[in-house]
Amino acid sequence: MRRSRMGALALCLLVALAGCSAGLKKARAPKSNNIPAGTEVPFSKAMNEGYAEEYIGADIVTMAEFLAPGKGAYHIDVPKNHIVFQAVSPGGKGQSNPFSGQAMGEFVLIHKDAGDLVFELERGDLIELRGGTEVKKGHGLFFATFRATSIQRAEN
Repeated sequence: MRRSRMGALALCLLVALAGCSAGLKKARAPKSNNIPAGTEVPFSKAMNEGYAEEYIGADIVTMAEFLAPGKGAYHIDVPKNHIVFQAVSPGGKGQSNPFSGQAMGEFVLIHKDAGDLVFELERGDLIELRGGTEVKKGHGLFFATFRATSIQRAEN
């Protein structure tokens, strides 16, 4: 009985959150976005709510630690012909899903033609990403995704 109540509560929460995400609007790149191509930016800064909008559509380089392929149990819109994986700042652990205990990092999208390496990586591998952010916000919520144009193993 208790397990079915917890399941029902979890389902209601997921439906509510899915409804909230439907109202999120894609943020536009700031007009003053003239970041030189190839600028190195820490992954944690690029994905931070205070900075992510500055990197919308930019061509930055960042180091991250691979966490897992796919989106896990989370909802994220994956554009056609793209794949998604999760990454964290180097040395980061990610957050834990309160329902499944599954680790969760920041979401990274990459075109499937450029993403073969994703399926060779193991948790903890250091990667170099090139691309910019995509930000959605509204109703007090903020969601940043890194839109990679390339991925490669980082040289240690």
